[in-house]
Amino acid sequence: MRLEDQKREVPGDFDRVAPTYDLLTALNPGYHRHLRLSAARIGAAPAARILDLCCGTGASTEALLATYPRADVVGLDASTGMLEVARRKSVLRGVRFVHGDATDPAAAGVVGPFDAILMAYGIRNVPETDRCLGNLLRLLRPGGTIC
Repeated sequence: MRLEDQKREVPGDFDRVAPTYDLLTALNPGYHRHLRLSAARIGAAPAARILDLCCGTGASTEALLATYPRADVVGLDASTGMLEVARRKSVLRGVRFVHGDATDPAAAGVVGPFDAILMAYGIRNVPETDRCLGNLLRLLRPGGTIC
């Protein structure tokens, strides 16, 4: 099976591990610290509009909100299981979570412009990286940041 085809199966794989995913990431001592560092590196305004692409269970979303508590954050992920976990977290109430493909967020109803886009670890699972990045540029306001 080609790598691109394998990557198309990733959302289903994440659906299966979603209930225990946060337990697994907690075993990585640098995981949450790296997410907070990435969120801070965006350098957005306090009330920025931010897209959290491949948001998973919302760990990256939590890092964004800790750094930008007044931000309007939209989280997008292709795994319904991961989104179910994220939606249950009380700290993430008010975040709009969208089920969709990171390659084309607009197809899932995600509309820009965004001041910043964070894609923590998801880029490694996107089958069409160039297409994804090109579509992200269309969602970003001039001078915005992709991290």
